[in-house]
Amino acid sequence: MSQNRIRSPYEIAFRQAFSEITILDHAQNDLLQRLSHVRAWRQQKSAQLTRLMHVNSLISRIPNDTLAFIFETVHQDAITVSHVSRQWRHLAIRLPSLWRNISLGLCSDQIEEYLNRSQPLSLAITFVVADKDLRDKYSNPREAFMARLTMLLDHVSRWHSFRVDCLSRKTMYTVLGYLGGLSAPCLTHVSVQLPNIGLDNSPPEWHAAIFRTAPLLRTVDLRGITLSNCFFPPPDTLVELKVDARDLSFGFMNPKVFTHMPNLRVADVRGPLLSLDEVTDPPLTHLTLEQLTWGCFSIESLFASIVTPALRYLCLTRPQRDDLDYDYDSEEDDDLQNFPDAITNCPRIPILPNLDELHYDVATNYAADCIFVGLPKVSIVQFPLHVDESGRELCNSFFKALADDPSRWPHLTTIGFEGLPASYL
Repeated sequence: MSQNRIRSPYEIAFRQAFSEITILDHAQNDLLQRLSHVRAWRQQKSAQLTRLMHVNSLISRIPNDTLAFIFETVHQDAITVSHVSRQWRHLAIRLPSLWRNISLGLCSDQIEEYLNRSQPLSLAITFVVADKDLRDKYSNPREAFMARLTMLLDHVSRWHSFRVDCLSRKTMYTVLGYLGGLSAPCLTHVSVQLPNIGLDNSPPEWHAAIFRTAPLLRTVDLRGITLSNCFFPPPDTLVELKVDARDLSFGFMNPKVFTHMPNLRVADVRGPLLSLDEVTDPPLTHLTLEQLTWGCFSIESLFASIVTPALRYLCLTRPQRDDLDYDYDSEEDDDLQNFPDAITNCPRIPILPNLDELHYDVATNYAADCIFVGLPKVSIVQFPLHVDESGRELCNSFFKALADDPSRWPHLTTIGFEGLPASYL
């Protein structure tokens, strides 16, 4: 016969507390489960509310064709645009023109996506190459660089514009070497940029020939190098040429090079460039050149070498940037100060019968009181003056010549003096 054991008050309290904790644990788990359902439901409704707000927003009601026009006009980064919203991503992926601007700085996967999504359009290619990309032949950065470069070179037949920007001459020469012998049937624009290289401002000593054929090439833009450093296919189709060699200490440029570009209409050549050839032959005629900006030391040979009857805009400017001050010895400086007035002294002044706009920089050191002789149709004159005595002398000479014989410029309607103090006017 068993005997009922009498529990102590401590045991009774312990069992009661344990039982209550168990009940509370079950209640807590039930509440947590219900809270989880509530949170999921709230998240679902919040997403629904966000969608409703987006659908009802003004930007979401913009038609896709209008959005596509905006994307193409403002040239937004394709990846950024495609990660704004579902609508924008869906539209961006189906818009080839948004993916046609490809930079070598993208990773390989991104370049592949750009190449695929831009089909069947032509491409705008940009090479911004740092020295470290080509430093070690067997390094991972070089291998990755070559992989990306190869992907783009395989699609050179789709290039319509190409820009290369390097920080050193060696890197630039290496990169341009990969372009030799390539055929670019759609290429229309080339830009080769070699920025200011600091203390070493002598011209590059290398010569690179790029693109074996480019039958549609129309514009060429060079900075930090000259035409003697970078050869192009026969430039019969070239319409616009820009050469900015103001970072260099010297270089060479024969004006007769324009005659090898029979369709050239716009030329902008600046830099301390000299033409060493003595002008003895009769000048060659260039029938299509309409706009010419010339900032070279060899201006005395410009109009003695070529005849430009179609020229309507002429800008004579400095061969160096305002922020650069190269040291020349006193003899050379005297030569510059006594530089002959090539335009007024040239016997073939009537070769500019249609010129109607002239921009003249006093720092070019040419006489200004008679510069308009033989330019009867000039209607706009702009003087980008430096505020010093020479600038004031130029003003005095110009107005004196204008007052003495205004009949020489019967079409003159606009005179601009940029940088002249208001107190002097």
